[in-house]
Amino acid sequence: MKKYLFIIASILILTALIFVMFLPDKTNIEDGKTVTLICNIEDMDVNTELSAEHSKIITEIFNNKALYNEDPPLCPCNKNFSFKIGKKTFCIAVDGCSTIYIDEKSSYFYLTEEENEIINDILMEYGVDRDVLF
Repeated sequence: MKKYLFIIASILILTALIFVMFLPDKTNIEDGKTVTLICNIEDMDVNTELSAEHSKIITEIFNNKALYNEDPPLCPCNKNFSFKIGKKTFCIAVDGCSTIYIDEKSSYFYLTEEENEIINDILMEYGVDRDVLF
């Protein structure tokens, strides 16, 4: 009987380990981080620290997102249009697509349509209109 319990326990542990290994990596941003908006595209030259309220909103939206890195995103993301949070650069898709590319991790994640609209609203408050950039 002990032998069967050992085998069942071993199978359960092995299954749990395999399951954990295949879970996607997630974004992890500490609360209270300052967010800097960088937009050096076309005739725009924006490099400004966001307000505490906007930094909190961006951090909440970007935090705990599943990361992907198997295929590069099709949307045109680049460092010249990004949010800098700590040492990480979150490149924003210039064309309004909901993809965010993390330069230092060579990974990306997706925003919901609602989150993308919130990002657009925040960008507009700093004089950046994505519709004009692409």
